[in-house]
Amino acid sequence: MKKLILFALFLLQISGLHSQTCPSDPSLVLCMPMNGNTVDESGYGNNGIQYNVGFTTDRCGNANGALQLNGVNSYVEIPDAPSLRPPDGLTLACWAKWDASIYLHPMMITKTHGYGYDASYLLYNYIGLNGLYGNTLNTGVTAPFNTVLGTWYHVVFTFDDATNKFKLFLDGALVATLTQSGSMQFDHHPVFLGVDTDFDNFTGNSWIQGAMDDVRIYSRALSEAEVAALYNNVCGQDADFDGISDEDDNCVNTSNTDQADADNDGIGDACDTCPNDADNDADDDGVCGNVDNCALTSNADQADADNDGIGDACEDSDCDGISDSEDLCPGGDDSMDNNGDEIPDCSQLLDYGSYSAQWKCAHNKIQVCHNGSTKCINKNALSAHFNHGDIIGPCTTCPQNRLAPIVKDNLAALDQLADRHITAPEVLELALTPNPASDIVTLHLGILPENQVVMNIPA
Repeated sequence: MKKLILFALFLLQISGLHSQTCPSDPSLVLCMPMNGNTVDESGYGNNGIQYNVGFTTDRCGNANGALQLNGVNSYVEIPDAPSLRPPDGLTLACWAKWDASIYLHPMMITKTHGYGYDASYLLYNYIGLNGLYGNTLNTGVTAPFNTVLGTWYHVVFTFDDATNKFKLFLDGALVATLTQSGSMQFDHHPVFLGVDTDFDNFTGNSWIQGAMDDVRIYSRALSEAEVAALYNNVCGQDADFDGISDEDDNCVNTSNTDQADADNDGIGDACDTCPNDADNDADDDGVCGNVDNCALTSNADQADADNDGIGDACEDSDCDGISDSEDLCPGGDDSMDNNGDEIPDCSQLLDYGSYSAQWKCAHNKIQVCHNGSTKCINKNALSAHFNHGDIIGPCTTCPQNRLAPIVKDNLAALDQLADRHITAPEVLELALTPNPASDIVTLHLGILPENQVVMNIPA
């Protein structure tokens, strides 16, 4: 199962090289990776309506990975929604490339209210004045910006209503700040990409001739570290934006900067369904092996009628290595199959010569388990004892001082033993059953009163 999980993670890593993805973040209310479409992958459903747009190669060389705008009549309209009216702050972010500077103030992301210059929020390049602008409250923060045509830039604007702070970032670096009190105003105007319809009423001053990619709106102000991580997410190879490349990340889609992995299984604790079970629920019953009372036998209900810590599904009351649910000879030795017919000899009448010499106790005599006690009887009486309900062969029982195990057949328990130095006074129990042994022996090793390890080993 672990191999399948790791292979799935590998596939996610490989797919991340060819398309951008959006992290899981409830404050991310718009996320358009522009993978050949204007679908919002934030989960809020703020999909864009395309007008005369195309798709072009993105900054990472992926075909159809960026929005192409012709500078004449290309734009994307995103219908208004409550999620696009954040009350407490926001972040506008995108990658943008200008192929021509023929327009005064090409708009990247805009949402207005009322008419004219009333901005709910704007992010644009004021090429005519060589500056970047982030605007809300009808107030803008600006930074000098000499646009190099044909070059990709990462532009971010944040506003925090609690601190009244405006911040503008270029390529991951903070380039301008402003403090201005007030609250953002909204109506039901849509969000536009590549134009501001109210600002110039489609007259041409706000068109972009170039491309846009990875457009995002957050309902909070990202921190400077988060903006830097967003910029440094080279070509979408850090899907969870935790600063660790997907190739090295043990949780590709879950942010975990500490990379904690308690069970050393290669899957980080933040995304590991069984963070303390290196075998990741080996029996696939939905219960992690470190707490599963039958770690190698599927038993989702964890039923344990006698409350001994061993699930009913793998309970082996007579310690013969066969669980009670499959035991044909409770109290007897099911492991013996001397005639090789794949049926336990204890459960069938055979001719005397077919039984193991280990069960023969004297000349023409054989052992039977009668009411929990091993008796030596004449072979001629075997049929009568069998029909009476006796089990052929010796009784098998667990050692009298058998201790309730913490986990049955649990590889994690063996790992615990391997990590400790065991001294002689600690050993309370070491027993082999059945004894004498046949093909399979069961080793019972009790270390402390609270645990025991049971292993079935070929003889």
